[in-house]
Amino acid sequence: MSDSLWALAAHAKKHNVSATARAIGCSEGSLRGILSKRSRPTPRLRADIETALKIPADGWGTRSRAKAIEKPTPTAASPEPVGSSLSELEALVQRIKRQSVEAEEDEHASVRDRAQLAAALQRALRDLAALRGDAQVSEAAVMRHPAFVRVLDVMRAALKAYPDAAAAVALAIANMRGVT
Repeated sequence: MSDSLWALAAHAKKHNVSATARAIGCSEGSLRGILSKRSRPTPRLRADIETALKIPADGWGTRSRAKAIEKPTPTAASPEPVGSSLSELEALVQRIKRQSVEAEEDEHASVRDRAQLAAALQRALRDLAALRGDAQVSEAAVMRHPAFVRVLDVMRAALKAYPDAAAAVALAIANMRGVT
């Protein structure tokens, strides 16, 4: 096992595979492939790993000197979760986009790798939209949401004493749903 692979595996063990994948801007599947030695990181991903985790990009071809490498010591303060800030998430989206372009140009990249990058990009964009407050929620999703259904139930119960008002509210809600 190379020094860099050993260090990457140690980071993934300490912080979990998902957090490590987010930190370096690749999919969990791609990271698992690297950790299981089924694939090797591209030069660009090696550079991203070096930037994010301080694991040398040139250590992928050398045999492990695991005993010579000190394991990172845990700190008392727990770090902020990876990808939790807007700037981190925006950077992650840019890394995934860049890797997607590289994968399209790489003749050795598999269809699976490309699909995993597309899925990772979709998740990151969804998370970014939610963090920015841009996430679009459909009216149908709101109407099915348990909290909204409870509000309707409370209104229905309160309006039982007023049949005309109950009929008017029911008609208005039906029209809002597109049911007449």
